[in-house]
Amino acid sequence: MLWKRTLASLAAFAVALLLALVTSGPDKQDTTPLLTLPQVDPAAVTKIEISAKDQSFTLAKNGDAWTIDPGGFQADADKVEAALKKASALKGGELVSKNASGHATYELGDGAANIALADANGDIWRLVLGKDTSDRRGQFVRKPDQDEVYRTEGRVSSSFPTTVEAWRSKTIFDLKKDEISAVEMLRGADALRLEKDGDQWRVAAPAELPERFVLDQTQVESLVGAFSNLRAAEFADNTTPEEVGLATPPLVITATTVGGPARLEMGDTADKQTFVKRGDGTQIYKIASYAHDRLDKSLDDLRDMRLMRYDVADATRLSITEGDRRLVFEKDGDWKMTESNGESVDGFVLDPKKVDTALRAIGNVKAVKEIGAESTPEMGFEAPLGLVVVTLADGTEKAVRFGGQRDDETIYARNDEGFVYAVKKTEPSGALKKLAFFKVGNAPAAQRQPNFNPEMLKNLPPEIRDQLMQQQRQQIMQRQIMDQLMKKKAAAESSDAPADE
Repeated sequence: MLWKRTLASLAAFAVALLLALVTSGPDKQDTTPLLTLPQVDPAAVTKIEISAKDQSFTLAKNGDAWTIDPGGFQADADKVEAALKKASALKGGELVSKNASGHATYELGDGAANIALADANGDIWRLVLGKDTSDRRGQFVRKPDQDEVYRTEGRVSSSFPTTVEAWRSKTIFDLKKDEISAVEMLRGADALRLEKDGDQWRVAAPAELPERFVLDQTQVESLVGAFSNLRAAEFADNTTPEEVGLATPPLVITATTVGGPARLEMGDTADKQTFVKRGDGTQIYKIASYAHDRLDKSLDDLRDMRLMRYDVADATRLSITEGDRRLVFEKDGDWKMTESNGESVDGFVLDPKKVDTALRAIGNVKAVKEIGAESTPEMGFEAPLGLVVVTLADGTEKAVRFGGQRDDETIYARNDEGFVYAVKKTEPSGALKKLAFFKVGNAPAAQRQPNFNPEMLKNLPPEIRDQLMQQQRQQIMQRQIMDQLMKKKAAAESSDAPADE
């Protein structure tokens, strides 16, 4: 019997030794529990359930649109798509806590967001979302009916806001700008109608226009663009049309589109926001002041008040006179400076592209008011502040003469047609360029990064603000590259020049 007991002991020892080798050898497998999440196909998701604190709502897919219940509000489809894309990248991770006592540490206690995704077959996953991990590459989650806390790969909490307001679509109109063929603005019985003729806009009403009226195409395009892609800043759910001036709106804008008319009613303005609603709906919105200003245009607002109109490519000569100072540039293939009196700049090398830049600035000099055809001595044109003359390829001369001060904000100006206007007193500085402006390497002030103030853009929509900032950075880089090339070109031309005998 002794040998049987010895054999049994040896067998038990062998089994224990084998288990030890398997679990502690070089090929040991990680047995840390992992959270497994099914793969999310954004196109297959038909329902999103969200609850947190005292809010609980559902986003349901109906065709290509998403609806928020309760409320029946239209959801922002782009925001839903972005959230589901984030969810599709979420992967399960390792266990970090087994006890409910750790929920508060990971922000997974009462009030944490509960998110559920479902497709036609039912739930895909349900999770309670906690705080982000310290490296912000993941977040802490748990299942609603379990205590275990896991760390995920990827994070989605920022893409799943827990208020209905955050999901609602703020789109008022989403039209194709090129499919708008007419815009009518009605103020009581007064109508201003603009119609597109080819690629140009014209005034169809009123029939009689002020003398020398020219429609500003850029302003009209801005108006049409603002209307076609109009977004709300806020919702005004607890107001009635009578309370915000929409029972009898002071301004109604109607756009003629391929799909039919699109009507916008504009009411009162309060706290720099204007109450509006679509003509075919009951929802009242608030639009920001910048959107209001792009839409609310009178005939005077749409008048092209430039003092000179020309194509920069047609210019062959530019002369700038200011007191005893005179600059003349002539185009013979490329721009060359043919006269410079009254000022000098050390190491001056002309940047031809800056002549074109100056011509664009001069062509954009605008009046704030038309004075008339008669000039008087007190307007200061006999001893003008400055004179700019642009000669075109056909010999035509376009000119603007800056006179004396009119008031605290404006000065007099007269164009080549002999009409007198009031222009802002800052306009001459943009037209009467100094010699240093034309030097290679001296970037215009608008292109110098230190003088660019992003605060000027803070009231714009984020997507437009980001786009403008990106354009600003690209322009600076392009200018720096161009300056380097021009310097190399100038140095090469200097080295190739024949020596004086």
